[in-house]
This record gives sequence, structure tokens and C-alpha cells, in this order.
Amino acid sequence: MVKFPSESKMKTSRLIFCAALMLAIPSVHAETVIYETGFEPADKFQIGALEQSGETWKTSGDYPFEIKDAGSDGKGQIMESASDNAGSGSRAWINGVDFKGSNKVSVALDVRRVRSGALGHQANIHLGNFEDAPKTKPDGTAVLISIRGSGRMIAFDGETEHELKTEVKDGEWLQLRIDADGDAKTFAVSVNGEPVASDLAFRDPQAGWITALGFTHYSGSEAMNSCSMAVDNVKITAP
Repeated sequence: MVKFPSESKMKTSRLIFCAALMLAIPSVHAETVIYETGFEPADKFQIGALEQSGETWKTSGDYPFEIKDAGSDGKGQIMESASDNAGSGSRAWINGVDFKGSNKVSVALDVRRVRSGALGHQANIHLGNFEDAPKTKPDGTAVLISIRGSGRMIAFDGETEHELKTEVKDGEWLQLRIDADGDAKTFAVSVNGEPVASDLAFRDPQAGWITALGFTHYSGSEAMNSCSMAVDNVKITAP
């Protein structure tokens, strides 16, 4: 006679199998969203001066960042600084956002640059604890990533320029992600979903907690045509 396992034994076996399956699947921890915007009307951004959308963002310089219609690329509204002259520079930075004292912060965004033809052209992303307009100097800057007029993308590893092995096509959007660790004072960079650098040292070793995000755009001293830096889909999260 064939003996079949009892119902209680079958239930026990199923429970053991389910428990083993759950242990085999890696757990996924949801990130806490600190701030998110696509610069759209739903976020109370209006076409025109950046400041009219409230006190979250500030801008300064010869060609301040503005809210613009992205046009035919289907991205809706964007934040952009566009320059027609050589030697001009502009800044934008987030102000009044609660970073929740997190020692680990991730920033994802879309960025596009149109180069001026001058080697001095730069489109820069800053992350740190600077209190006002971002600077390229170490003062309060933990992360500095620079898209140069030459087409190179540079991330500072402390005081050293570290070239990121990625293709920067003029006038095309890049998806950029920065993962910063304020305890280890290091950061990692991904471009278009691909990791391109890790364990890079903060530019300013005194910049611990992340409290600010900013952008700088320089046309260069020998600009030969109009240029721009555009930003969209900014998302700041903490693990």
C-alpha cells in the first residue's frame, strides 16, 4: 500500500519551502524621497523666471536659469540657462529643502548641454553643504561633476580630475545618478544606468552632511555660438 503524507506534514513542508524561497530572494528597501520635480505646472513651475515658482530654487548670473518649454522633444518644461555671449556664467541651487539629516543621499537627474565651441565651456553639477550659490572650489562641495567644452565628463576625486568613460553627445539628454556617502566621504556616479565611477573622494573633506544641490554654467572666454545647460527630472532620495 502506498502511504501518502498527512495533511499536517504537507502544510509543514509548504511552510518550509516558502520560508526558504523568501530567504533566497534579496530584500528590496524602498528609498525615501526627499525632493522630486520635473519643473512642470503640477509642481507650480511657470514658464519664465525661476524665482516666480517660489523659494525652493534660486539663480544668479549673466544668464539666469529659467523655466522653459522643452519644445519638440516631449519633455514638457525644463530648467535652463542659455548664453549668447563669451565669458558669461550662471548658477542655480536648491534652497529650503529638508535633507532629513541623512548621511547617504542619492541624486538622479537629466542633464543636457549645448556647447559654445570654446574649451572653457562647462556645465557643472554640485552636491555638498554650501549655504548659497555653488562654487567650483572645494569650499562646501562634496561632489563636482563637470561636462567640458571638449566633450569630456569629469568627476573630481578629491583635488584630482577623474575622467568618466562615457559618451557625451552635444544637445542630447544624459541620465545622471550620484550616490554620496557622508560618513565615508565618497561617492559613485552612473550615466544612463551604467556605473562609471565609484569610491571617489569628496572634493572638500569637511563636507559631511549633504544639504544642497546646485548647477553652474559657463560659456567660456572664447565662445563662438550660443550655448546652454538644461536640467530636468530631479529626484533626491535617501536609503
